[in-house]
Amino acid sequence: MRLIDLFSMALRNMVKRKIRTILTVMGVVVGSSAITIMISLGVAVNMTFDEMIEEMGQMALRVEVQTWGEPGPFEATLNNDTLARINALPNVVIATPIAQTSLTFVSGRYMADLQIMGIEPAAMAHLGIGVAEGRGLEYGDEMAIVYSANTLSQFRNIRQQNMFWGMGGPPTLPNIDLLAMPIRASFDQNAVLPGESSPVRPYIVDGVGIMAASDDWMFSWSSIMPLDQVIEIERERWRQQQQQGGGGGFGGGMVMIGPGGVMVGGFGGGGNTFRYDEAFSRVLVVANDANNTEAVADAIREMGFNEHAVRTNTSWIDFQREQSSLCKIYWRRLGLCRCL
Repeated sequence: MRLIDLFSMALRNMVKRKIRTILTVMGVVVGSSAITIMISLGVAVNMTFDEMIEEMGQMALRVEVQTWGEPGPFEATLNNDTLARINALPNVVIATPIAQTSLTFVSGRYMADLQIMGIEPAAMAHLGIGVAEGRGLEYGDEMAIVYSANTLSQFRNIRQQNMFWGMGGPPTLPNIDLLAMPIRASFDQNAVLPGESSPVRPYIVDGVGIMAASDDWMFSWSSIMPLDQVIEIERERWRQQQQQGGGGGFGGGMVMIGPGGVMVGGFGGGGNTFRYDEAFSRVLVVANDANNTEAVADAIREMGFNEHAVRTNTSWIDFQREQSSLCKIYWRRLGLCRCL
């Protein structure tokens, strides 16, 4: 039988059985449409995840290791040896410890209690910290600071110490040029407030730059200084606390929650051992690619850190991506779509 005869017979049978033909065609159309829709949804979801990671920018590359305040014992310690091991991991660009402090700055009739994070100067560019004015941190800087973009909004009139902008304070920002000249600062307000006395000698802090405004919550309200200088500030605070009996004065180990939910005040603690001599409580790690961030986090966890001590900004996105993949597996097993 010729091919044309087979085609003719099939066409006659389709015409004789109209309902079956229509139902078959409808089934093929519906099935093909369902497959196309499911594939399109899967592609769209993955594209959405990729766009979300891309919008996060440098924040998608960060792995934060924090042991201070975490529940449960920790087998690993964030000391210099551990830091060297983290820096040697594949796909790690840089790992910098984080030291925190707070200082009272006074310029003319204005004062501000600023939150300060100490980082390695080389890590600044890798953390995506942009500079709107001046320059970034450099090795060899003496008491240098790069102010946050919101620094001026934290200054208030000395006569209105408990009043912040937006909470009954003046509607305009103070006319302070943060980069024009060094500003006096101290962890003891009495050392910088006029008419007060203190055994603490104030620091002369040199403003070298002002950060560009960004959505990076970690540095939105915190200025940055070189790591070693922040550690020395906290060491001096700790020494003063020891002389005062370990409690009260200069923060006295007190912890307060400042703007952005960052803890400030008395980071040195009032114990018999200076905390940064033993270990760091926080380390920021930068991966070379957003696709390697979770792998770097897993490698750090394998060093003995509690699972909750190692965090990434993309973990929830990866979780959703994994759930999407599981849905595809279920679709295959149910026979709904064998091409996914």
